[in-house]
Amino acid sequence: MKQIDFLVCVRCFTFNHAPYIKDAMDGFCMQKTSFPFVCVIVDDASTDGEPNVIRTYMGQHFNIDDKNVVRNVETDDYVMTFAQHKVNENCFFAVYYLKYNHYSIKKDKFPYFAEYHDNAKYIALCEGDDFWINPTKIQKQVEYLDSHENIGLCYTNFNILYNDSKKQEIALFSSNPQMFPKYYDSPEEFIYRGGYVCPPSWMIRKITHQKASNGIVDSLDGSFVSFVFFLVTSNVYCIDEVTTVYRVLNESASHSTSPEKLYMRARNLLETKIRLIEYFNLRKEYIDLCREKYYRDHMLFFIVNHKDEEFSILKSELKTLSKKETIIMTLSQSYIGRLLITLVYKWSKALNIQRKSFHY
Repeated sequence: MKQIDFLVCVRCFTFNHAPYIKDAMDGFCMQKTSFPFVCVIVDDASTDGEPNVIRTYMGQHFNIDDKNVVRNVETDDYVMTFAQHKVNENCFFAVYYLKYNHYSIKKDKFPYFAEYHDNAKYIALCEGDDFWINPTKIQKQVEYLDSHENIGLCYTNFNILYNDSKKQEIALFSSNPQMFPKYYDSPEEFIYRGGYVCPPSWMIRKITHQKASNGIVDSLDGSFVSFVFFLVTSNVYCIDEVTTVYRVLNESASHSTSPEKLYMRARNLLETKIRLIEYFNLRKEYIDLCREKYYRDHMLFFIVNHKDEEFSILKSELKTLSKKETIIMTLSQSYIGRLLITLVYKWSKALNIQRKSFHY
């Protein structure tokens, strides 16, 4: 088999994304580049038929019989197929079908595809339920990174697709800059706000990616930690062009309708913020600001979901209250008041608003 030097490695971790993975693969295959790139797709032992979807796609669109290129490998941990696209000659897939779920036992997947990941100059990210819609995405990002050595991470504008309702929000950096700022004044500001800059749109310089992946702070939101690393140690740049669709599922690694999961994610994010401020020796006053924001943002959630311990802490954390917060605190002192808060909370669909705030 001939040796191929890949400038870009696209990393796609996926699990039970059978209804969505085709969109992700279409986005990879549409990329028009002047260089070869490899898409490493790692299926973590999906149980919803996703491996068959990927195999069918490979059979339809890739030269799986070309012995000069194709590779088929089997180990105790995975089956791997490497092949070249039939039409887009710069597009290669290396698909790893894991034989057992690695996430559940916290087993590292990276050693399996080190030959592609470690030798690429740039790393692009896109999980199996998100997808790209711009065929020039990685070409433009590579060109910018090649000409700006001081930039460690390049990202783009993006859309959000709410999968159940099919509602889309377009070009979030442009249409909703208050909630989704394109840039932040400081790492502390990004941490405080719990910013989101669409990891499926990222391209990362490999040399800085290695440093960002060294377990700086353990968190449920690894990309949140990584972006803080780039803000502190490097420079970031946004191409103000929509290339990516971030798909919101009711139940996923970053979203849930379960009150307990929502609470655990929000609590973990607060702890992550504090550890990041301490790790990078950032301005310590932001620790108190982050704690205050956490309790203000989730006051209703604590009442409705009977997080009495958190609600007790909230009373001491918030030194001043708005008029609305004062009314809520007063109502919360009685059973009837709590019942009224709960009914209003549900009627106003506040849980949906809360769920968005729990993402980052």
